[in-house]
Amino acid sequence: TMYPSCFPKDFETAILPTIDDIRSIEVYRVIKSGTIHRNDFLSTYEEVILNLIPKPKNYDERDPGTYSTSCYMDSKEIEYFLKLIMKHHPPAVIAQGKTEVKCGPSQITKERNPAKKDTHVDWWIFEAATPELYFRKVI
Repeated sequence: TMYPSCFPKDFETAILPTIDDIRSIEVYRVIKSGTIHRNDFLSTYEEVILNLIPKPKNYDERDPGTYSTSCYMDSKEIEYFLKLIMKHHPPAVIAQGKTEVKCGPSQITKERNPAKKDTHVDWWIFEAATPELYFRKVI
């Protein structure tokens, strides 16, 4: 598998959604460290198993979103998150970039889950990918 080796064995067959239209999406992401590195693109699942974050309230190991790296198409939605993060990670910044296809597939979350009303994008990044090359600091 090209996905992180820590992912469940059935990730690609049973968890990863089928994406009809694989494309790059222009997005924003909070970079906690303040400098854009590969580690700023870990999935929620990886952050939890590496003890970088506590398990989120609605944590579900069968939800494809757990294995994605969260991005947003609207920078306004991420600015609120940046303010929260700044309390714990003062150097945090917002980066703008794209979900480069060769780094892994991405999907606008509300295409899979219409209950979601925001511009959240799930990006399933391959283990050997370099997503940091496609982002630059904007705030």
